[in-house]
Amino acid sequence: HSLYAVDVETYAVVWHQDVSAAIPGSPAVGPDGRLYVGSLASQLEQFDPGTGSHTPVLEAKDWIWSTPVVDGDTLYFGDLKGNFYSFDTTNSTLNWSIQPDGAITAAAILQNDHLLLATESGNLYAIGKDGRTLWFVEVRDAKATGKLYTTPVTAGDLILVAPLGTEFYLTALDSNGRQVWTFVPGK
Repeated sequence: HSLYAVDVETYAVVWHQDVSAAIPGSPAVGPDGRLYVGSLASQLEQFDPGTGSHTPVLEAKDWIWSTPVVDGDTLYFGDLKGNFYSFDTTNSTLNWSIQPDGAITAAAILQNDHLLLATESGNLYAIGKDGRTLWFVEVRDAKATGKLYTTPVTAGDLILVAPLGTEFYLTALDSNGRQVWTFVPGK
């Protein structure tokens, strides 16, 4: 529920602010030097890092579970109803929002000219900075679709995804979302 600023030399609390709801993700530092925080109050809040004063800048449709991704003057983040937002920090306005399919609990990541976004329903999306879906892939094995709760990771040319509910614990995809390999733990 709280955000603290701590002096790095004395460890004294410089300021403390309560936002009245849990903050599951980390603050993101915007290009303006301000902190942006999402909460289970379904609010994106902007904090002055020097004083701690804060104001809500966007009301999401549901809880904001992850850390916003900063790309220049734009923040990208999702909510538990499956809405994905693009927010302009310069004008404090919503650029666009889309609703791919299912809760978004993990942060998106930037990859080249698009974002990679995982949804609880088991899909990984490549979303253009204009909100268009470039491609998506259902992360599944022969028996079930996995649920995606964690942020994808890029490693060289590969995208690594760790689904829940599949026989494999990790899968690697190429830049077009095609499966390259999976890791199944030994029995």
